[in-house]
Amino acid sequence: MLGLLTMLVGGCGTPQPPEQPNPPPAPLMATAKPAVKDVDVDLAIQVALALRSTPAEHQAILHQHGLTPDSWEAAVVDIASDPQASERYAAGLEAQTAEPEQGQEEPEPTL
Repeated sequence: MLGLLTMLVGGCGTPQPPEQPNPPPAPLMATAKPAVKDVDVDLAIQVALALRSTPAEHQAILHQHGLTPDSWEAAVVDIASDPQASERYAAGLEAQTAEPEQGQEEPEPTL
C-alpha cells in the first residue's frame, strides 16, 4: 500500500498553477485602404487611352508604363473601389475622347 501511495504522490510531481485562459483576441481594426493617388488616376487615364487607340499593342503599352496585365487590373480595381478616383478616371476619359485632336474637325452628325 505504501508503494501505491508513493507512486500516486510521486506521479503528481510539483503542483502546477491553474491553467490561464487564453487572452481575448485583440479587436480587429478596420484597415481603410489609402485613397488612390491623383498620379495613379492620371497614369490609368493615359494607359486606357493608349489601349483604346491601339488595342493590339496592349502588352507593349503596359510595359511602356511599367505595368503588367495583373498590375493594370489591380490599378483599375483600386480606382473602381474609390468613388472619387473613379469619378476622376471617368471624367478624364470622357474629356480626352470628347475633344477632337488638333487639326481635325469634329464630324458632322448623321441622321
